[in-house]
Amino acid sequence: MALSDKQKEILLIAEELFSQKGIDGTSIREISKAADINVAMVNYYFGSKSAMVSALFEIRLTRTREKLVTLTDDTNLNPMDKLLAFVEHMMAVQLQNADFHIILMNQLSKKENAPEITEGITLLQREILQNINGFIEEGYSSGLFQAKPDPITFVIFALGIISYLIHHERTLTNYWNINNREEYSEHIKLHVYPFLIQSFKSILIYNEQK
Repeated sequence: MALSDKQKEILLIAEELFSQKGIDGTSIREISKAADINVAMVNYYFGSKSAMVSALFEIRLTRTREKLVTLTDDTNLNPMDKLLAFVEHMMAVQLQNADFHIILMNQLSKKENAPEITEGITLLQREILQNINGFIEEGYSSGLFQAKPDPITFVIFALGIISYLIHHERTLTNYWNINNREEYSEHIKLHVYPFLIQSFKSILIYNEQK
């Protein structure tokens, strides 16, 4: 979906509000007020709140899908490199787009969801698991991996870790004496990621279940 700069600007504002109040709890009027435009202009750019939500999910989920394709097609990387690169990408993107992560987790926790949201999430989840499983199978077949864990293991670890980091940002920034989100993200990349990546490697290299 090709979006104008104004549409992207409105989506960023809506994303922040959605993360604070929930999609259902945020009105078009509140979005228009925060964006400093009238309601008619919001409807002109998107048509409805439902269409706006669909556009937000599409642009955020597309980035992850494109990364999967790039890694899968890269013949210069071995299965370990591909898997770890994707897991690190997934965590970095979620941390960078913390507001969207909160929205995504809220939507996944609901018993019922709008089809335009559910279908996109379900399709991407399926693609992620299929690709991770492909990396694992390739690595195991080649002898690079000693274990074949369920691919959902990596998704659970990655999303669980990033959820903790996002939802406890205030506590952790105080603990680490950090002043802003940019410093927070950098600190995590330097001092948390290396241990996480080593943990993922250990799962694949050491098979304690034999």
